[in-house]
Amino acid sequence: MPGLSPKPLELTPEQEEKMRVEVREQMKIALEAHAEREKHLANMLRAYKAQPEHAKKNFPWPDASNIVVPLVPISCDAIAARLMRGVLGTTDFAEVKILSPDLEGQEKNFRDWINHFIQVSGARDRLRQIFAVLPRDGDVYVKPLWTDEKRVFHAYDAQGSVVSQEIPTYTGVKWHAVPAADVICPTGFDEWEKLPWFAQRLRYTKAELIKFQQDGVFENLDALFKNPKEREDERYRAQHETGHQGRGNPLLYELYEIQGLWEIPGETPEEGEAAIVFEEVILTYSYDHDVFVRKIYNPYFGRARHFVKIPFLLQPFELHGVGVAELVENLQIGASTSHNQVVDSATAANAGILVVSPSADLGERPEIYPGKKIVTEKPREDVNVLHLSEPSPALGAMEQKYAYLAEKRSGVSTYNLGMESSIVGSRATATGTTALISEGNTRFWISIDDMRHAIEELLYLTIQQEQQMRPEGYEYAPGKMIMFPPGDPRLTMGLKITLTSEAVNRDLEVQNMQLLITVLNDYYMKLMQAAALVFNPQMPPPQKMIALQIMDAMQNIIKRFVERFDLENIDQVVPHIMTALMNMGGALGGQAGMAPIPGGMPSAPPGGPGAGPPGALPPVAPGGAGGGPLPPPGGGALPF
Repeated sequence: MPGLSPKPLELTPEQEEKMRVEVREQMKIALEAHAEREKHLANMLRAYKAQPEHAKKNFPWPDASNIVVPLVPISCDAIAARLMRGVLGTTDFAEVKILSPDLEGQEKNFRDWINHFIQVSGARDRLRQIFAVLPRDGDVYVKPLWTDEKRVFHAYDAQGSVVSQEIPTYTGVKWHAVPAADVICPTGFDEWEKLPWFAQRLRYTKAELIKFQQDGVFENLDALFKNPKEREDERYRAQHETGHQGRGNPLLYELYEIQGLWEIPGETPEEGEAAIVFEEVILTYSYDHDVFVRKIYNPYFGRARHFVKIPFLLQPFELHGVGVAELVENLQIGASTSHNQVVDSATAANAGILVVSPSADLGERPEIYPGKKIVTEKPREDVNVLHLSEPSPALGAMEQKYAYLAEKRSGVSTYNLGMESSIVGSRATATGTTALISEGNTRFWISIDDMRHAIEELLYLTIQQEQQMRPEGYEYAPGKMIMFPPGDPRLTMGLKITLTSEAVNRDLEVQNMQLLITVLNDYYMKLMQAAALVFNPQMPPPQKMIALQIMDAMQNIIKRFVERFDLENIDQVVPHIMTALMNMGGALGGQAGMAPIPGGMPSAPPGGPGAGPPGALPPVAPGGAGGGPLPPPGGGALPF
């Protein structure tokens, strides 16, 4: 069975030295720039955890208020929940549209396979992880990898001894999420697709590296084993500060998997010789020890880079996306400052300073508390209480203003959180509230479209690996076979990630359907009245012509109205009057012994063009049944 057969990149010692020097120089520049991004992402993690800058605040006095108003986690969690519901709450994960005539009728088969893959491969759980991190970091990277997983099963043999055997559990593509802090990019580029290369930081234990070495994947590991490195990256440090990592730095080995277009070193080409060669390669490199542990050519079809960036909010001409945490962080700091000032102001106003004379019996280090007894001859003169300030109502208003600005910046309002507006309260109507929610959802489509496009690309890459690894197809479920045709799946099948209805209130959908049914019932009634008028022999022909023209115009308007509801088979839902009359006349005329309708629309002359059974309607001129203008009276197409 064909599969991924990585071709080693064979280099002479001189060539490898040249490539190693070039890679190290490029990685040095990229890592120095990436250090600043790591600090930024670590700060976003601290903001999401609502972690104060200092564990103890000693201004304006020791143990002052040190609360962080959690605007960032509120916004991030609300958007993450909406993304999970929108993408994972559908019956079919993706819509399939066949683009190649050779695959007609395969939509359901491909759609069922995608639903099966999302469930059994763990992609659904991986998407939940992605949506949880995406609003915070702004970017998440996904790497689809072919895996052949097995587990050890124990049983007893005939002699009663315990035996073990490996049982396959899953074979296929699995999606692996990579945090943005572990993806390193060269500087000076504005678009992800135009990067000449990128690197992923990998961390392994010694046991894992030895297993890779035994399997023939890695080499030159002796230098790594001599000098292990403690994990000290910014993200790990932030997790430790927030209490989500234990103390101590584990001994891990860092490697960088570099994918991209690199020059294959060689002798300087002379006149008439081949030019410098560039190839898509995958290099596994230890920056700390300056050594390659693996060098291969890109093994995928078309040398494609199977590494997808999923952004939250793309910024024009910027490499990295923006997350909600970055949008709201400054407002969270302002709201927290105002909140702490309110608490400190109330503390200063309520808990005054006790000023006593030396003659008062309080001791050197007195403790003041309610009910304490003080012995003094002149209490009014020896003891005084001073208040440093009065509570300011403006500070509380500032905290509310910061929260209001955070709603505007992130797009997450109180309605999106399932709460009533603090301003309107319960006075708002259900229809008006639902309309506001629907309008507020428009803000999220900026992010949803970018994410949907990235996930569609991830599915295409998954299908490409299926084409490469299992070109003959396979039975993915009992009685269900799948085989993807060769070639680029983007040219043979179109994918679109489906989303649940953005109308968060089901009552609005019911009201819309009721409105649609009311409009259609009125149209159907008028259609029946017009048909009765046309078949009435006592009605003059000009009046029949006016009725047909009115119904033709009405059908155009109703059809446009129904198109807004995204219904299928609109021509059947909104029938044209001429089509209805032709079907009606044909059905009546086709009955045995049925005479022409008295005073009705006669059939064409016997034997002539378009001749039909007695009583059948004549052919309609082009444009009549399709909603175009009807021919004028006397034109011969509608003989009354």
